[in-house]
Amino acid sequence: VLLAIFLVGSWGSISESVQLSFVPRDQAGLSAAGRIVNVEGRVRRKLVSDVLWFPADVGEAVFLGDGIETKREASSLIELHELARIHLKIGAETIVKMRTFMKKPLILLLEGEVEVSGETPESVYVSTGLKMEKIQVRKGSSTKVRRTRDGDLDVKTAKTDVENEQG
Repeated sequence: VLLAIFLVGSWGSISESVQLSFVPRDQAGLSAAGRIVNVEGRVRRKLVSDVLWFPADVGEAVFLGDGIETKREASSLIELHELARIHLKIGAETIVKMRTFMKKPLILLLEGEVEVSGETPESVYVSTGLKMEKIQVRKGSSTKVRRTRDGDLDVKTAKTDVENEQG
């Protein structure tokens, strides 16, 4: 009985990905924000013009308005390069939407946690829809932003380079 349930469950997820491979995705007219550089575990994305969530793949472009969702024990790294040069790590069980605010990237954090870092000074906004924070990205530091249960933002910045750790 357990084997039958496993086989049916496996076929369901295989058939979903096979079915989704036949659905066309129209990217015409969309504004690029960056690209996916790493995917671990089950990560899905939804183009701004789609209603379906598709498996996310390394190398795919990320557009303004896109949604990205990570499942349990999953993560994704996105390199934003159009509006700013920023690395956005999306933690497990997180849902984000890519937007802009004042010509800068805006990460709408619907659920979970993200980490923002970069090599050059930049600004990025993170919002829950209720609260917004401007994050200053600097070389040698990373900022973790977590959405709390009440819709607030918990922001923690840490030094990441050896020189700052010693001094």
